[in-house]
Amino acid sequence: MWYYKSFKTLTNIHKIFIFVILLQIQKKSQVVYDKYSIINNPAESNLKNYYFLNYTKLCLSKNKSYCNCLILMEKFKMSDILKNLIYLKRIRIVDINFFGHLGMNMLLNIGYYDLLNIQEKKDIKKLSYSNLETLGSKLKNKLVYVLGNNEQHIKISKKINSEPLFICNDAIKNIKNLSSNTIIVSFSDPLFHFSNSEDSKDFIKLVKKFQDYIDYIIVPITAIPILQYINIKVNLIGLNSRNKIKKNLYFENEEIFTKKTHNVLTQYMLPVAINYSSQVQLGAVTLSKNNYNNGLWKYDKKLVPQNSKSFAFNYSFFKDRNFNKYYRLHQKQLNRILVSNKNINIL
Repeated sequence: MWYYKSFKTLTNIHKIFIFVILLQIQKKSQVVYDKYSIINNPAESNLKNYYFLNYTKLCLSKNKSYCNCLILMEKFKMSDILKNLIYLKRIRIVDINFFGHLGMNMLLNIGYYDLLNIQEKKDIKKLSYSNLETLGSKLKNKLVYVLGNNEQHIKISKKINSEPLFICNDAIKNIKNLSSNTIIVSFSDPLFHFSNSEDSKDFIKLVKKFQDYIDYIIVPITAIPILQYINIKVNLIGLNSRNKIKKNLYFENEEIFTKKTHNVLTQYMLPVAINYSSQVQLGAVTLSKNNYNNGLWKYDKKLVPQNSKSFAFNYSFFKDRNFNKYYRLHQKQLNRILVSNKNINIL
């Protein structure tokens, strides 16, 4: 599922190639690191304040042969890759402006793949599976609401009584006004929620602030270490994803998988909701087939002030993206779910 501009893809093909290699190394590595270093000037980096890196020792040794540490590349340079080629297995590109979502994903992955041992990863999977089973029992044979964040969010949310409710992203700002007895919050965006940007940090602070109103949080499994680090007491459910699975929700050895769609609604919220509930009321979601940028890039103004997300276009995460293609793919995935699940009602 590739939705980046063709020209940007071609000019960054070397970055994509390097990322794929490092990602496979990262996911398959059995090494648990307790130290990290930063290429170039660590004194000018704010990575040291990034959640799980706060309690990971910073290695200042210039000779990486004497320090078995992760080597973080905050600003990508091909020359730095070549200089450190002998340490390739330890390099992690965490450049927020690397290409698309790649650098941000590698930063997020560190807390799960590089800093946890096998048992700790198993514990997260087991916790997620157990919490999902409990949530499933609460949703079983019930009517549930799944709401997006478009202009109708506040209006529709006022109609909900005690039914279970799925919300996402900035809708957490309205959580005090919701009357549902079971509130499930999901968020997954690597730039807005899990990057090292100030906006992302502010969002996580909101999650912490409103955690008493939340019953369950559904996020990518690699994000669980962040929520555990900031001592979130909510029931956490970490999901993994795959491109080539036919089911919306798939279980394998107590690990939870969904179909990868790169969208919080179709990859996290709806798969869980339709798997357990008897009927889903889907609202505040734009179903426009035309004008994707105009129709699907709008929020409830009480949740998201106009142009407040425009800073994101300064990063390759958005600059490199073909939005028409992205939203066509999103619409295709959403239609696939709607067609195959007749128990979904559009509000």
